[in-house]
Amino acid sequence: MKGWSTKIARWFGGLIRPRPSLFDLCLAGYLITPFIKDTTIQEIYFIFYSIFLTCISIGLKPRRDYRSIPLMLLTLWAFAGVFIHSFVIPCEESTVRRYINMYLMSEGFIYTLFSALLITMVVKHSKNIKIFYVLIPIAMIHLVKRAMIEASMTFLFSIVVAIIIYLLLRRKFTWAITSINLGILLAAANISTIKTKWVARPYVWKQLLLEIKKHPFVGSGFYHELGHPNNMIWVEQDGYGWLWRHNDWLSLAAFLGILALVFMLWFYISSIRKIGIRLALIPILAIGIMSCFQLNMFHLDRASVYLLTGALCISQAYKKEAAR
Repeated sequence: MKGWSTKIARWFGGLIRPRPSLFDLCLAGYLITPFIKDTTIQEIYFIFYSIFLTCISIGLKPRRDYRSIPLMLLTLWAFAGVFIHSFVIPCEESTVRRYINMYLMSEGFIYTLFSALLITMVVKHSKNIKIFYVLIPIAMIHLVKRAMIEASMTFLFSIVVAIIIYLLLRRKFTWAITSINLGILLAAANISTIKTKWVARPYVWKQLLLEIKKHPFVGSGFYHELGHPNNMIWVEQDGYGWLWRHNDWLSLAAFLGILALVFMLWFYISSIRKIGIRLALIPILAIGIMSCFQLNMFHLDRASVYLLTGALCISQAYKKEAAR
């Protein structure tokens, strides 16, 4: 027993070595976002906390050189899309007023911009991410509680698939087969829930593809109509009506065009290749898989933690590379 207590004490002691920087400690503030119940306050908090971290990072020397061409192209294309939509959307106001008031201040554009900024800052300035081994699970408890109510199967399915992919890449075939069997048993035990949640998704994806087909180059833009619920889409088949969009990847292409999706996939795949076959691969794979079946990046309580988790995984990959 004494040996275990010593090991645990050493492990916790290792969390603060090297000593976390001011930036790391401030970065932990993002984990408050899931616990803010009011959606509007979440949105304001995300934006202003990003600005707060930007102000801190101005006085810091970057710990690693990080440039992401696809992330840069994604933000530039979002900016260009906003500019184009300010011309094509009918409105009585002047073009300048439309551009500034309606589209430059678009929530979707702002989140795209600040999400890219957050990822870049974390990779450049994070010093000791060990402290987040404790902090992130605390925030994830809240997300799991929500997942068990709203999207339990998607959440668990994504994690199981990510673990299986990791084990296969590590050539741990026995563990991979065991994980597959556990996943099948889990699915069989919840087959009725899976059928209920799955039934509407193909209709939603079909409607998203129709939106992309209608505006493949610049997308439809982010909605500003009062009669259009945020992050929902109208599905006429079988009388469904308004449904959640249930896919981050297709939603991005519908909002900003196919090029935006290309840039995002480019960034995601290049990040995975950079991380390599490490434990950090599991969370970033799980986030990508979940984004195929539900909205993550358009909900700030999830997006803030998932963006932070993904950025820390990328940061760890650069840190390991520098240590070689």
